[in-house]
Amino acid sequence: IRVAVMEHENASEDVLMLGAKDEVSRVRDTVMLNKNASTKILMIGAKDENYTVRESVMRNKNASAAILMLGSKDDDIDVRRAVGQNKNTSLSILLDLAKDKDRLVRQSIMSKSMATPEILMIGAKDENSRIRHIVMLHERATPEILMIGAKDKITLVRYGVARNNNASAEILNLLAKDKDADTRKAILKNKNASAATLNLLAKDSDSDIRVAVMRHENASEDVLMIGANDIYSDIRVAVMGNKNASADILMLGAQDEDCAVRETVMMHENSSLKLLTIGARDTDSDVRRAVVKNKNTSLTILIELAKDEDYKVRSLVMLNVRATPEILMLGARDKDYKVRSLVMLNVRATPEILMLGAR
Repeated sequence: IRVAVMEHENASEDVLMLGAKDEVSRVRDTVMLNKNASTKILMIGAKDENYTVRESVMRNKNASAAILMLGSKDDDIDVRRAVGQNKNTSLSILLDLAKDKDRLVRQSIMSKSMATPEILMIGAKDENSRIRHIVMLHERATPEILMIGAKDKITLVRYGVARNNNASAEILNLLAKDKDADTRKAILKNKNASAATLNLLAKDSDSDIRVAVMRHENASEDVLMIGANDIYSDIRVAVMGNKNASADILMLGAQDEDCAVRETVMMHENSSLKLLTIGARDTDSDVRRAVVKNKNTSLTILIELAKDEDYKVRSLVMLNVRATPEILMLGARDKDYKVRSLVMLNVRATPEILMLGAR
């Protein structure tokens, strides 16, 4: 009952003062969390023998500068951590806690959303790599701080730098040569990755990284040309799937020895009629099917593919929303019943075509 009283939003100063002196620590703890607790009451709690009571004091938004200063010197780490998380804690106190003997206290300071660059600079040089990693991920980390992290001997710290959107082009170029593959790959998700950085990574020893480069929305003509000549087909496929692939690059892909590369070219939204004509005559049926699916494919090409040797290609033509009655008539007379049946499902089938199907 006493705990419930101390939790009440209408608990008065006198009521809370009674609770602050209660013999049961749980009651006192509840008092210190009440938003109505005055500075006088909180000061009593700040000197309580029970650390959970003192911790609750430091979490209270009404805690004064003097109380928070007292808590920052507390022997218990949870009390000091609570001071660090209180939004009313002054910069001078936070700077002291950033150098606290306990790792968890220092870590809580660096995790604070409003940690200043001055505080983060201390964390960037912390002996603990986990704390340095947290600093490098912080949205308020400056380029100067991130440069320190980019040269850190611990991989996790450098990885954090690569993920931070405050990292400059100079920093990302440095990390593009990092010995750790995950760090180099993380650069590709950074909004500041420049053309120069992508160019470096386009020649990376790790094929997964090269694939990711070729899929990047900012990959330039030069970068994609590097990928178009890569020894691995997966990388060349990624190039041909990039919306920035030029006509010259797509032409290279249309002549690639790997059918998956050629198929990807035929699916590209920028493939020209010249390219699609080449694809329509490809020896691989998957490539020809990709041509059928491309919205840029002309009716002339569709008519040609309506007579393809592979029934799956012809079937796709009959399902195409752009198939004309002329094309559908070819399908209605196809030797394969699967092709003919698909014609009858097309909304553009004429009465004449449907009569053929009825017979």
